[in-house]
Formats: sequence, C-alpha cells, structure tokens
Amino acid sequence: MKDEELQKIRTKLESSTNVLFEKISEFLIHEITESCEKKKLDDLIQNEMYSNRAKVEKYFRNRKISKKDLEELRGYWSELCVKKKQEIESQIPWLKDQYEIKLIQRAYSAPNIKDIESTQIKLLRGQRLHEFKLKLHFFWETELPKRLKTDVFNADFTDEQKELLLRQFLIALVIDCGCSYKEDLMAILRSLRAYFSNDQLKPSELLSGLVSLYRKGSSKTGYLYNYPVENEKYANLVYLDKPYQIKQIYLTAISLLRLCCTNLASKAYSAI
Repeated sequence: MKDEELQKIRTKLESSTNVLFEKISEFLIHEITESCEKKKLDDLIQNEMYSNRAKVEKYFRNRKISKKDLEELRGYWSELCVKKKQEIESQIPWLKDQYEIKLIQRAYSAPNIKDIESTQIKLLRGQRLHEFKLKLHFFWETELPKRLKTDVFNADFTDEQKELLLRQFLIALVIDCGCSYKEDLMAILRSLRAYFSNDQLKPSELLSGLVSLYRKGSSKTGYLYNYPVENEKYANLVYLDKPYQIKQIYLTAISLLRLCCTNLASKAYSAI
C-alpha cells in the first residue's frame, strides 16, 4: 500500500481515537459528579473501547491492506490509545492515585502447527480399518451364531445374549455406517427403546424409524434410520422447550440385520 494511503488511514485512526477518548473523558467527569462505582466505570470504558476497535477492524477489512501494513496500523491504534490515556491523566490529576484507565490488549498467537500425515500413513490406517472390518464381518457370520447357539432369531434369548446383540448393532453403526459420535449412538438407542416400547415422542416429526430408498429402474432398496437428537446449535425442531435436530443415517445390509436383532435385545438397553 502506498505511503499516501497509509497516512490517510492513520489520520482516520487519530480521529477515531480522539472521539473514543472524548467519550471516556465524559465518563470520568460523570464519575466525579455522581460517584459511580469503579466497576461500572470500568464496564463503560471497556465497552466503548471494544466498540471502537470493532469499527476500526471493520474499516481495515473494507480495504486491501497487506498483512505487514495491517500489523503496523493495529500497533499505531494501540499507540494512539496509550498517548490519549496519558493526556487525560495529565488533565485530570486525581486519576493518578484513584483510578486507572484500563486499555484493552490485543493478543497475538501463532497458529497451531498441525502434523501433516503422509499418504502412506493414511493408506496403512485405512488398510488396518479394512482388515478389522473383514474380521468383524467374519465374526458376525461364523462366531456370533456360535455365541448365540443358534443361527435364527429367538425371542427366548437370555439377557446376556440380547446385550451381545445390542453391542454388535452399536459396532455396526460405528464401523459399517460411520456413526462415531456418542450423542448420536445414545440418541439412536433411546429412539429404538421408545419405538419398541410404543412410547415414542410426540409430535410426529420426532418419531424414529426406517425410511426406505428407491431408485427408479432398480430392484435394490436402501434404508435410512430417522432419529431425533438433542442439539442446541443445529436444532430444527423445539418440543417441550428442548431443541432437537432430526437426523438420518444410512444402514448397510449388515447393520440393518443387526437392527432387526436389536428388537430382541431391547430389554438389554436398560443395562447400558
């Protein structure tokens, strides 16, 4: 940026800082006449300074200023504030021992340096995850029926077997469906419990359940599981003063099978 343009900005900053400390002087005079609490005076001055700095930053953003010039101008604004503070303190002698004008400090911190993972490391991690997934599918196909002592659904499963089925469903959600957040997993379990106990939340927008997906010209069908989760930041529905986000997760074939098993394992939910 040219020196002439920088000088214009400095002049603008000087004018803005003069207005700022004129207001601060008014606050101090009011403090003398009204005996305001120092805490209240602190708040008034700080709010005015933050407001002024916000206007200065907005002024900077509206102009094409290099990083180097921006740092210099920010430093200049801080220097102006220190200078104006000293002028006021010299004009109002009682401030020296009675009150200190607290200037806001701009803190600079270096950005966190992230470790850059090489493609090779990512490939190795992906390979390990794939191998684990294959072993998990093998367990479901061969070992799980042995643990359950049957290869068909049985309404007379023991509580231990039902809990095992429920845990396998959770693993399927994480590994097969990519649902790795605890809040979502617990929300899905709560919605399943409500579904199987006929105790679903109202209104209808909060009802959980399967949503089928059809593709024109294809005999294949996919399924989404619809469920509500409490979320203040991304809520799209409020019920009984609680914010909810309605979410969906795609169920793979194996996770859909585990979901069917969860019907039998619903009583084990209370054990978690």
